[in-house]
Amino acid sequence: MKKICIDLLKIVLPTIITTFICILICSFIMMKMDIKEEHLNVFSMIIYFVSTFVMGFISGRVSKEKKYIWGMIAGFSYFVIMIMLSVLIEDTSERTGVLKALILCLAGGTFGGMLS
Repeated sequence: MKKICIDLLKIVLPTIITTFICILICSFIMMKMDIKEEHLNVFSMIIYFVSTFVMGFISGRVSKEKKYIWGMIAGFSYFVIMIMLSVLIEDTSERTGVLKALILCLAGGTFGGMLS
């Protein structure tokens, strides 16, 4: 049980840190380059891919076999957590781009797992 918790922390903690760093970089770019909020969707998709790539890469390193499947599972879990937080924070009556986000999360996690 202790090993499972440590492995989970090895996967989740760097992903959270990567997500926050990506958000800070994107907000800095938007502030300095005077980019409009209409482009926020593009930045969020980049953040999804980069974060799930890191999560898939680390989960592939931890699992040591069938890395791409564990990367895909990691990407899917990131997507589920993102959707759950989205439901808790905002009104989801008009939810667009969910399929795009799912595909990017699965692709990022799988790609990270394959390269680990």
